[in-house]
Amino acid sequence: MTPKISIAPTRSHLPWKRLFRNRALLIGGVLITVMVILALFAPWLAPYGPAEQHTDHALASPSAQFLLGTDMFGRDQLSRIIYGTRLSFLVSAVSVSIALLLGTALALLAVTYRGWVDGVIMRLMDILFAFPFLLLVLGIMAAFGATLTNAMIAIGIVYTPSFARVARASALGVMEQDYIEAAHGLGISQLRLIVRHVLPNILGPLIIQTSLSLAFAILAEAALSFLGLGAQPPTASWGLMLNEGRDFFYQAPWLAVFPGVAVTLAVLAFNLLGDGLRDAFDPRSR
Repeated sequence: MTPKISIAPTRSHLPWKRLFRNRALLIGGVLITVMVILALFAPWLAPYGPAEQHTDHALASPSAQFLLGTDMFGRDQLSRIIYGTRLSFLVSAVSVSIALLLGTALALLAVTYRGWVDGVIMRLMDILFAFPFLLLVLGIMAAFGATLTNAMIAIGIVYTPSFARVARASALGVMEQDYIEAAHGLGISQLRLIVRHVLPNILGPLIIQTSLSLAFAILAEAALSFLGLGAQPPTASWGLMLNEGRDFFYQAPWLAVFPGVAVTLAVLAFNLLGDGLRDAFDPRSR
């Protein structure tokens, strides 16, 4: 019977008291919670349908009937922004999940086998890093087509090297710990060692990287939709709304201002959340 070994406390355990005292994290958490509620309950919270047209009120300024005004087709801007929250969060969640799973799997594979396997994987990550973000996304979408699904996959592939580097650096640090050497001495299999002892101890940095990547993924989706490579009309997308409103900026500035504010708040919220989590995990900030 294999004796049990005492494993050091995992670094993924959060100092909860410090979390609740972190203003940046609380503000970001509140903003994200509000946006998640808007995304989940959009059909009940939006005053109108996202594609519902009021032709008699085209380009109407903000009023009691249309709080954020209407666009050139008479569609309510507030309703479209609320539904756009659902799309932005869906795209960012799927794309970052792809990057997290793929990057972590590649990093653990590199740490497990080392040698030429590690070298090949990390050089591949370096090659992906060498390409400008937008250029690489455009190249992937040019090869597979400009659809929302391909946009999510492209964003996920582009962010994979960031997760691979973070996971590999953290895993290498864990592998040098004494309790890992003790586990090796007791004959614990490499797979069990990675799953039971290495992966839980690298969750902290991965959580921080995830929160920061979600902010950039929202920005990337908005940029692709603005360029016509993401969501297509009449889908409610913040980037698409910015694109549609640019021709009417002087006549109806609310068409571009309010979607821009939505993108800014979403990116700010995830950045504040990431900064707060980083402060909570960093023992030097105690």
